[in-house]
Amino acid sequence: MEVMTETKEKQTDPVIEHSFSTRLKEFGEDVEFHGVRHLFRDNSIVTKVTWILLFLCGCSWLTYQIHDRIIYYYQFPHITKIDKLYVPSLDFPTITICNINTFRRHKLNEYDLLHYGTSLNILDENWTLLHPEHYDKAFDDWVYSINWTDVEIHDRSINHSMEEMYERAGHQIEDMLIYCKWKQQECSVANFTLINTHYGRCYQFNSGKDGVKHQSFKGGKANGLKLYLNVEELEYLNYMEASDLGFKILAHDQDEPPLIQELGFGVTTGNHYFIALETERVTSLPDPYGNCEEDHKLDHYDHYSIPACRIECETLIVEEKCSCRLVEMHGDHGIRVCTAEEYHDCALPTLESITESDTCVCQNPCELTQFQHSISSVKLRESAVEMIHGHTSSNINLTEFKSVEFIEKNLLVVNLFFDSLNYQYIEQTVAYPGVSLLSDVGGQMGLCIGASILTVLHLVQFAIGEIIKKFQKRENKEVNTNVIHVASANPVDDKL
Repeated sequence: MEVMTETKEKQTDPVIEHSFSTRLKEFGEDVEFHGVRHLFRDNSIVTKVTWILLFLCGCSWLTYQIHDRIIYYYQFPHITKIDKLYVPSLDFPTITICNINTFRRHKLNEYDLLHYGTSLNILDENWTLLHPEHYDKAFDDWVYSINWTDVEIHDRSINHSMEEMYERAGHQIEDMLIYCKWKQQECSVANFTLINTHYGRCYQFNSGKDGVKHQSFKGGKANGLKLYLNVEELEYLNYMEASDLGFKILAHDQDEPPLIQELGFGVTTGNHYFIALETERVTSLPDPYGNCEEDHKLDHYDHYSIPACRIECETLIVEEKCSCRLVEMHGDHGIRVCTAEEYHDCALPTLESITESDTCVCQNPCELTQFQHSISSVKLRESAVEMIHGHTSSNINLTEFKSVEFIEKNLLVVNLFFDSLNYQYIEQTVAYPGVSLLSDVGGQMGLCIGASILTVLHLVQFAIGEIIKKFQKRENKEVNTNVIHVASANPVDDKL
């Protein structure tokens, strides 16, 4: 009976092979691949070999092109488009103004000097005044007259607060703002909002905290903000940036906190500054095409920005290392303000190390509004004081400004405005999306071997059909073999 099985297999194999050859030939003559039809037609051997070589060359070039396009796709390239758009109005930025000097020396008391005199570089370790030549005689005499032993004794019963020191000794907007004008209307200290920064007490115009967002409908300095400012040079202390005299100013979005110590531009006394602003809106791509932050949540700010990220990072590091915070840092987690010793021994050195290192590196947000500026200036004359006589509600006695020397050391004028009603729009877009990859692959397939997606599907359909038929033939063969074995084991068949 084993002989009968082998005979059965030999009889069916040629049928299967012939059937597959026929179907393959029919497929080759019907498929739309370039040159494939010539392989199945009754041509000479030379013609068939030639078309085989040409087809293989086309497949090789196609493989190279597909490989090249896939590599390029996974490089995630992008392009940057820059456009300038003209609009009927522009949102005016928040203007943050900080006096470079943090504390007014005539508002400091002996307890302030006891706690912060050395860290502010006012006193040495023996409580002796450093650089007395930088101060007036009245301040020198007052420091030398302090009985430090008595101060130390009384200090034990006083709860010294750095927050109270900031409020009392910091520069006040009422003393610094001589005159203010927004467009054609006068403004006042009521239009400014207090904010604490690393420079101490700073003030913001158009902060948005009162629900107001100022807009400009024309370009030019007459349609912007004009400020007459008093730097209070006589109140300057000899510490930190003692060589600088003036203000730091920063124009920024309302949703962005001011990182003014790092990003602000400086203006000094005796000059009239014309600061032309230009709005720049940037749209960036997230990973993998770029490195912007798309959905980064911050604890203390509703909107992500580089300044917000850096300030929050600094806050968290100082809180972790010192178990306290600086006055200008958020304290909604119940973290108390640092004491004088913590400020001098821990918080200030930690903050300086953060600033000077690569710590607190933040990525750009995917949507960003920033304000570029260009500055020009002219010297102020004595007549500048006459222009503001009778138009100020500040606490300043303007008769002091009649001295040219006093004007050069204290007074400055700033105009901030849009030079024209347009903004620059910078947008990153995907340079090679998936659709382009498919288009290139399809184009190369059509060029090299005359194929399309439907041609490939035709090939896949043929291959799947042949696989199914192969399995069906194998199953039928196994069934037939089993039937023959069963029949040979039947005694009736043996007798027959």
